[in-house]
Amino acid sequence: MKKLILSLVMIAMLTGCKAEPVKQEEVTTTVISETDAIVKSDCSGYTVSVEDLKETIDKAYLCDYCMRGGDLKFYFKDGDYYNYSGETYDDFINSFGDVFASESKIAEEYFSLHKGYLVGNELYIQEILDDAKPIEEDIRNISGSYDAIYIYGGIGSNPTFIRNEFEITERKEHSIVLKNTAYYNEENNTPVKTYEYKMIIEDGKWKFVNFESWK
Repeated sequence: MKKLILSLVMIAMLTGCKAEPVKQEEVTTTVISETDAIVKSDCSGYTVSVEDLKETIDKAYLCDYCMRGGDLKFYFKDGDYYNYSGETYDDFINSFGDVFASESKIAEEYFSLHKGYLVGNELYIQEILDDAKPIEEDIRNISGSYDAIYIYGGIGSNPTFIRNEFEITERKEHSIVLKNTAYYNEENNTPVKTYEYKMIIEDGKWKFVNFESWK
């Protein structure tokens, strides 16, 4: 027995083993599927919630509504253009890139269809304005001095809309499918409509690959 203990001590000395406890390094939590191991992260499609996406959903709706259906006015003040909520025109234009993925081409479609038309000293941004000639400026980079910039979609919102519910129905590490169930009153021929949006992570943000307004 003494020889065995002595042998173990010699082995430990030769191999550099120490009696100190081994310090464990921080490990990444993983979820094991049937096919592979999926690493979780703050931005992961496996951990993101509808609540996390609320700001992106609201921004995407506002962008689409203003350019296709509603209206938004920016007044010139203190050297910049501001809307009723204090957002600048540049912030609004940049928000398209924050919520729509580059592969979707949604932002490019909006900006290619809309032009700036000068009416008095106000700039109207819309698809077409009769009896008015569009300016040469790119509406994404307005440098002229106008009293206001007015974005007009011309369609308006759906007055029969009541509410909607969102849920994530498919999850992958860098993409999800977001389901939107919209409810309308009895005046609408289809009281319940379902929309599905694919979203991906781009530049560290969740963005829409496709988008259709529910109002």
